[in-house]
Amino acid sequence: MNPGNDYTSRRRWIVTTAIAAIAGIAIPLYLSSSRNAPGHTPETNAASSAAQSPLAKPPRPKKSSSPPQVRGTAVRSGVDYTKCLTVGGSRFTNGTAVFLDECDAGVDGQEWIFTGKNQITLAAKSSMCFDLDDGSLTTGTLVVVNECVDSDTPSNTQLWTFQPGHAIRNLASGMCLDVPYSRAENGTRVQIVACATEPDWPPQKWVAG
Repeated sequence: MNPGNDYTSRRRWIVTTAIAAIAGIAIPLYLSSSRNAPGHTPETNAASSAAQSPLAKPPRPKKSSSPPQVRGTAVRSGVDYTKCLTVGGSRFTNGTAVFLDECDAGVDGQEWIFTGKNQITLAAKSSMCFDLDDGSLTTGTLVVVNECVDSDTPSNTQLWTFQPGHAIRNLASGMCLDVPYSRAENGTRVQIVACATEPDWPPQKWVAG
């Protein structure tokens, strides 16, 4: 555009705006050729509008390279549903005791996975399985975690099954997981004893979740 013509047009717009203001008429904003000054070309203006458009796609979030954490389920005692089967701290080693403790969502030592091989493993360390201390099959044997044994033989003390009435029975011994003397206190170790004939017997009732 010729600078002289632009100046004349601006003067006309100013005069017209003044008259319109008196008359109460709205006049569109005057746009000079400076919109296409260096750095404000139609191309850059279009790019700026596209960037501000609500239809513009946001950048894709970066995918995490870390594998998803496997979560299991808590197992609550029928004597006191606020108490869960627990392996203390992070000592996931052979012979570590299984006991009752206050349920606390997300605690690694309270999350268990029931596998398709009749084993109960720790979610935090799936190579560790529910087992009988020293492999004993006698009444009152305490429960521990040991390295999982991949065997479905009847003598494998790491095989367990759910019974009617929410009992958990050890296949090798034929006995059920039990809370001694119904004392569901923090730190109480669990054992195996003869399965109760009464369904939903609290010391032998276990609820997942």
